[in-house]
Order: sequence, then structure tokens, then C-alpha cells
Amino acid sequence: MFEDTDSAEARAEYIQALGKTPMLAEYTYVKGNVVVRVDKDMAPSDAKAYEDALNEIVE
Repeated sequence: MFEDTDSAEARAEYIQALGKTPMLAEYTYVKGNVVVRVDKDMAPSDAKAYEDALNEIVE
């Protein structure tokens, strides 16, 4: 969790930039001031479940 949405989005952008290196790739989801990071080795459908949960929990 971050202080505000802008901070969360900035962190997600930073993480995604690092993810351009395959070894550091991961799923990154942002909703409001919350960032969820999920290992890229997880099946896409399982990672999507985390995104869905985030969208249900955070308004």
C-alpha cells in the first residue's frame, strides 16, 4: 500500500520497467493506492485470480 494513487502507479511503472529483464518479470496489478506483485512463473489464470481479488477488495 502507498500513501496515494500516484505513488502506487509510479512504483508499478518502475517495477514494470525492471520486468523488461526476463529474470525480473512478474505480474503487477494496481488499484487505487495498492500494488500487487505476482511471480511470472504462476499460470496466467492463477495470476488473473489475484487481479480479480484486488479489484473486489479495493474500491
